[in-house]
Amino acid sequence: MTTVSKAIKAINSNAKFTVNGDNDADTADIVWLEGTTEISKGDIKTKMAELADAFIALPGGAGTLEEIFEQWTWSQLGIHQKPCAFLNIDGFYDGVIQTIQDSVNRGFSQARFVEKLIVADNIGDILKAFTAYEPAIPKWMSTAEIQA
Repeated sequence: MTTVSKAIKAINSNAKFTVNGDNDADTADIVWLEGTTEISKGDIKTKMAELADAFIALPGGAGTLEEIFEQWTWSQLGIHQKPCAFLNIDGFYDGVIQTIQDSVNRGFSQARFVEKLIVADNIGDILKAFTAYEPAIPKWMSTAEIQA
């Protein structure tokens, strides 16, 4: 069972589903449950985020970038406090990381959030960083609000 399939089952444990054409829940835009109920990709992504302990972007394309940036943004907003990482094999993400740093240099991003991104060229270093991870205080929240 794929991760997406597990998320669908977490939303509805009795779900019997088909997807728009190719029966691959990982690539579907809409998943149709038995009957007429539909679950959007957004619903599935939200459930996967709830179930995850951390997020790792493997080398990939636009979808991978969208997903890791969404989770990093959610961390900044206090929706969750989970670590986000880039598996930077052969420098694949060097340009992305430089762009993120440039956003700090130009005043569009806060260094405290960029410093919390984990970037490593091997999974062992990422997992070690996950165990030591301390989240930044989210935007518009105080330490007292987080601890409440």
